[in-house]
Amino acid sequence: VEGVVLYDNGITTNISHSNGQSYSRRSLKIKDDTGTINITIWNEKIVEVLEQVVNKTIRMRNGKINHYHDYVTINTYEHTLIQFY
Repeated sequence: VEGVVLYDNGITTNISHSNGQSYSRRSLKIKDDTGTINITIWNEKIVEVLEQVVNKTIRMRNGKINHYHDYVTINTYEHTLIQFY
């Protein structure tokens, strides 16, 4: 997926109720010619993201699509590649 970052929700850190481990995520909304989509960047992948990303173009490969109650998100995992330009 490739698009311009419209919104950056910042980094949030929480504790999992199921296993007690902490996790971090950063949520972005991007836009291309077909519309908008939400991207969630998890844990160690956050360090690959620029501090200021709004209005930058992001290209992401090997993300995983999550569909939950009509809310579609592309999530990162260990093999996801992230580029900004």
